[in-house]
Amino acid sequence: MACRKLKTDYKMMTSLVIALKRKMLEHREKGTVEYCHLYFGLWDHLDNYCYDTLKGDELVYFLEETDAIN
Repeated sequence: MACRKLKTDYKMMTSLVIALKRKMLEHREKGTVEYCHLYFGLWDHLDNYCYDTLKGDELVYFLEETDAIN
């Protein structure tokens, strides 16, 4: 159920992309490579999914929100 909601809630997807990237960067700074790679894989997959599926205002929102962390 949560996965279905996530696919239709672009703001939740955007928040998750931001959280995954922050965790990836946190583990890179700590030197915990395994977790860094784990979070990178999750972030990369969802980030690409958002670029491929969001359209119009949803994509604009995603780009504006995630640009702040890049």
